[in-house]
Amino acid sequence: MATLAPIPRCIPIINSCLFLLYLAFWAIPVKAQNKIDYDEIYNQCVEESGTINNSVVLACSGKTFQASQQEIDNLYQKIFSQLLKQSPEDAQKFQIAHQSWSAYRDKSCEIARSYIGSPMSGFCPMKKNISRVEELRELENSSVFR
Repeated sequence: MATLAPIPRCIPIINSCLFLLYLAFWAIPVKAQNKIDYDEIYNQCVEESGTINNSVVLACSGKTFQASQQEIDNLYQKIFSQLLKQSPEDAQKFQIAHQSWSAYRDKSCEIARSYIGSPMSGFCPMKKNISRVEELRELENSSVFR
């Protein structure tokens, strides 16, 4: 029977170094993109108000909603244009999915406002928008669009 050669001691070290290089490679672009942190915008607005009440929640969530909506609109146009070049069928699916998402956001937040209270009329759509921005950023950064 043949015996297997022992694994050189340097192999685990090399694997560890390659893993660290891999992590560094993927972490650099994320930091370099200077993405807007909408939760931080909201939190800073609330903190600057000095107190928290329904008016502050509505004002700060409205401000954050508008900023996040602008990024959603920009990302949507960019992704849609790219999809249109690559696959008009996929562009149409994306358009329908985005319209459905928008309707979902509006209706689910309407329910939240009815059962949780008036601050949800601003806070809920803001939180849904922040999640949508993350989804669209992920799609934009996929290998298909690089």
